[in-house]
Amino acid sequence: MAIRNLKGDPIETSIQKDAASFSSALRKLGKFCTENYEAIVTKTVIDLFASIVELTPVDTGRAKANWALAMNLNSADYADVLTADNFEYRIKDGTTIWIYNNLVYIVPLEEGHSKQAPRGMVAISLRRFSRFLNKAARDLSNVVQPNA
Repeated sequence: MAIRNLKGDPIETSIQKDAASFSSALRKLGKFCTENYEAIVTKTVIDLFASIVELTPVDTGRAKANWALAMNLNSADYADVLTADNFEYRIKDGTTIWIYNNLVYIVPLEEGHSKQAPRGMVAISLRRFSRFLNKAARDLSNVVQPNA
């Protein structure tokens, strides 16, 4: 039911304006995320990877240097990843992203056997995942303006 002025013309209330504005913003956000999800996911995974590497303790540097990032591995590469401490992320289009480290002592490091990283690296970075995702979307939205 529309609210009308004395002339009988409909008056758009502030609630109607706010709801319409909110609805429009949601549609734009949905379109933006749909059009840019690959870039958002890529930036998020890179930030996650960087966090894991940064948090990895250093003695000789081998553990930090051995982290790897891979997408859609073939069967020959797959065996190396399965023997590693790894994080697997599947994108809705079927792409699989792996973050892995196949050093024999990476699991003890993740479990806190280093005073430099007593709470691990991967677990801490995964808790930051939503922060990385939000930052990637925010950063991208500053570069790419969604179409109206």
